[in-house]
Amino acid sequence: MKKRHLKHYSFIAVIILFLFAASLLFSADVEKPSKTTALTNVRIIDVVNERAIEKGVILIKGNIITAVGKVSEIGIPEDSKVISLNGKTVMPGLIDIHYHATLYHLGSVYKTMDEPDALVALRARKNLRTTLEAGVTTVRDTGGVRGITNSLKQALSMKLFSGPRYYHSGRFITNTGGHGWKIAEQVDGKEQIIQAIRNRFAERDHKCDFIKITWNLPQGFSNEEIKTAIETVHKYGKKIAIHAFQPETIHACVEYGADTIEHGWGIDPKTIPLAVKNKTIIVPTMYVVAKPLFNFDKDFIYEGEDFEKYIEGKKQWWKMILKHLKPYVAAGGKIALGTDCGCPPMLYSNAPDELIIYRELGLTPFQIIQAGTINGAEAIGIEDKAGTLEKGKWADIIVLNGNPLEDLMALKKVKMVILAGEIVVDKSLFH
Repeated sequence: MKKRHLKHYSFIAVIILFLFAASLLFSADVEKPSKTTALTNVRIIDVVNERAIEKGVILIKGNIITAVGKVSEIGIPEDSKVISLNGKTVMPGLIDIHYHATLYHLGSVYKTMDEPDALVALRARKNLRTTLEAGVTTVRDTGGVRGITNSLKQALSMKLFSGPRYYHSGRFITNTGGHGWKIAEQVDGKEQIIQAIRNRFAERDHKCDFIKITWNLPQGFSNEEIKTAIETVHKYGKKIAIHAFQPETIHACVEYGADTIEHGWGIDPKTIPLAVKNKTIIVPTMYVVAKPLFNFDKDFIYEGEDFEKYIEGKKQWWKMILKHLKPYVAAGGKIALGTDCGCPPMLYSNAPDELIIYRELGLTPFQIIQAGTINGAEAIGIEDKAGTLEKGKWADIIVLNGNPLEDLMALKKVKMVILAGEIVVDKSLFH
């Protein structure tokens, strides 16, 4: 009996020693310094100082940028992995802050309500990968189906598939019968609004990152309900995005301190100075309107919808956008890239197209690039980590064929995508 016990204890001791040794080896592997990667012979777009650094170099160690500047001014460590990009342009990865990974973009967005979660999630996985390949390294999902966005965030954090950094609001919030009610959580009154917000920020794995509310008049929330929502979200130290395109709703959102206004097409001239003062960010989602007018496939029309009527409606929206947003931009109003991907006729590769259409508002190429990078980072609250190519920032970088400062179409010519210091898209063989 004693021998049997001794053998049993000896076996346990061997297992413990093995696990201890394995843990030491694993720790040694994890703690081993990563080699520096040097992107050389590149044009670097400095979105902060609005300049281009020619014959530049970017040093990356792990997931962080360690140096940015001219090749002649920065020493490259001897053991670095050097990637010469032959005069290509590098800039921060794009940040899309109005995005719907789980919606169905080839017809009615409500189709997903009748599909099983697994099918919706698998399609969303494909959508996110397509978006990454278009040069988007961060998305802010402004409304998903059921609880699937939580699962997507968890899967991405576990690296079960490759996609952009992912921030989400869960299901967006609306009033009973309000905009998007079929896929939203419908609430009425201040108490229900507060409860819905609290539930999204409850302590659990992969809780929501921000709040999204839709507000259309005349059937929508009251001003007091919206004010309560904004105040509640800010008490949590979080940000709130509000869908609003009417003058009255936009003014109230600006006055009460909404962080971003989604669409914002009907901003009133009297609201513009206050929006500029409050540093409100409008996410114009313009290409969803412009695409049918300039580059459209009739297959995207909802079944049974009258094409001429559809186009006439888009023309009216387009006139509104230019009438109200051009003065907003001219006054110094800030906008940020948002595609509304998930809503037809948008494709999950359309982020560069959304940026390019901002030239219709009178933005310079640098301002357009800022809208697609640092402004989006600010809207999410990660401007200290993303949105620019600077020492200490995340190494989220895209490499372009061509110079977008001279030709914005270069934004569509993505050669390479680097996310957290890792090359996740490389189209070198196809250029």
